[in-house]
Amino acid sequence: MLVIQCTKKEITTYNAHFFAATASTENLILFIDDQEEGQLFKTQGDISCSSEASILDQLITLQLSYGNYKIEVKDENDDVKAVGNLGISSNGLSIIGEGGGMAAEAEDDCLFIKISF
Repeated sequence: MLVIQCTKKEITTYNAHFFAATASTENLILFIDDQEEGQLFKTQGDISCSSEASILDQLITLQLSYGNYKIEVKDENDDVKAVGNLGISSNGLSIIGEGGGMAAEAEDDCLFIKISF
């Protein structure tokens, strides 16, 4: 008797890429759990795992494991432009925007968080 079993690899850490979907010209700063991570790349288009490396290299990329993360975007005057929460678990992703809009899309261990306002 031949038995073949396939199991899906569980992803516990994502390469999370952040960008702002906006036409704004102001500098936008990303904060994760109240820690400044850097200036967000701005575009009016969508970005995905298959985007050109020259674009991906401009994004803020962090390794995020299971947990809940507060996401906040501020302008150079420290005014909050967007805020929300990202949840990562074995059951999937959840994102709740409390101000501005946020969307998350994952492909394998590649995660994109689009922030708009």
